[in-house]
Amino acid sequence: MPSAQLYFHDRDGHSLEFIALLDESPLPEFVGALSEWKQRSHAK
Repeated sequence: MPSAQLYFHDRDGHSLEFIALLDESPLPEFVGALSEWKQRSHAK
């Protein structure tokens, strides 16, 4: 399932990952930025 991830450290130094699932069909070969994904999906 397509998703967007954001990685960051909190004030205590913990490494965190925020994941948002995208409501679109999977494209297994795609690896890139969310902006590239949006351009791809609007190019159809």
